[in-house]
Amino acid sequence: MKSNDVPIGAGLLVLSLLILWHVSSFPPAPGQPYNAALFPGIAAAGLAIASIALIVSGLMKRNDDRRTAESEAAVNQELERLAGSQDVEVLETAKVPSRLLAIVLTASAVIFYLIVANFLGFIITGTIILAVLMWSYGVAFKVLVPVSIVAAVVIHLAFYKLLSVPLPWGVLQPFAW
Repeated sequence: MKSNDVPIGAGLLVLSLLILWHVSSFPPAPGQPYNAALFPGIAAAGLAIASIALIVSGLMKRNDDRRTAESEAAVNQELERLAGSQDVEVLETAKVPSRLLAIVLTASAVIFYLIVANFLGFIITGTIILAVLMWSYGVAFKVLVPVSIVAAVVIHLAFYKLLSVPLPWGVLQPFAW
């Protein structure tokens, strides 16, 4: 399936500009040098940069596709010949879960967070979600455990201390800082 990145990039650029326009109307936070528009503004600016890169990449790919149209038939013939042989090796990237499974896991993670975050707290819930998602993509257990714990704590610190956004403590309320 061929796709064109230019319209997708243009749509995302329009979305990011709309978000930037909307967050500019947020009222200032009393006693703080930043307001509620900081994080959405940074995210929208990042989205704008990425969508511009996507547009440029799509335009460059369009030019490359014109040049490689002749050689595509030869490549397809070679692939068909290789697929018919017995010495085909499955690449590691082919073992990644399907796109549908990734969508279902991500949606399930969000629903899981909404259901249990107030009881378990952000740190425990975030650690569980990160560990399950990393495990589903084949990350080694000795890597996913420390990374998911550290990531959940760092995210909690960033929101709680830097952005003054209270996240649920849940069962860790006695240890709240």
